[in-house]
Amino acid sequence: MLLIDAGNTAIKYRRVVNGELKKEWIFLPEGEGKPNDDNLTFTDEEVWISSVRGKDIPLPPGSNIQWVGPHLHLPFEISDTLKNSLGADRLCVYAALTELCPLEAVACAITLGTAITYNVMTPGHRAIGGAISPGPAMRFNSLHQATRQLPLTYANEAFDFPAETTSQAICAGVMQGITHELNGFADQICQQFSPDTTFFLCGGFASDFENQFKKRNFVFPDLVLKGLYRLALLNRNV
Repeated sequence: MLLIDAGNTAIKYRRVVNGELKKEWIFLPEGEGKPNDDNLTFTDEEVWISSVRGKDIPLPPGSNIQWVGPHLHLPFEISDTLKNSLGADRLCVYAALTELCPLEAVACAITLGTAITYNVMTPGHRAIGGAISPGPAMRFNSLHQATRQLPLTYANEAFDFPAETTSQAICAGVMQGITHELNGFADQICQQFSPDTTFFLCGGFASDFENQFKKRNFVFPDLVLKGLYRLALLNRNV
């Protein structure tokens, strides 16, 4: 079986052999990288795909392709309105939470990528939705593109708050702004549902905020792929 997580920035490919997720390879559509040709010449009996970028992605030939969507059997409770509005990646995230969390738990998965998504699950493995906001790169780019003089700055520049230089001020505004956002949403979730809420951080920027996040949390880089595999197992013979 081959699992594919086609995100906004990169496409991750992961082979499943004897029930284990093997080493992944990544394709960057912008041309910075591509899958090893050998990895796309084999034919898998099953290919399961979570995609937020449509169906125009590199695929191995002659495979049985299955796309994640609301038509699948889902291992969690969800309203029809939410089910039909969630992207494939968020459906996979909820599927992963059902495996990682007990039935009576409250959990929230926060994906820090091109966008930041908050996905809340309440007892009974009920998916109830969450929030979406711009990710770090989007915030840096928008400040540069929507103004006449602000430079394009990156998250790897050292900064303090209050910041002296413009670049440092942008870093402080973006990175500490996201930190305050994360902790603010976390406080609201804990107050509204349970102080024992468990948080999972995933996505390319998760490690940048792990130490600034005040609630109990687990960094789980492969959360979408884990959920995708769970959905594949539940639906492969349906």
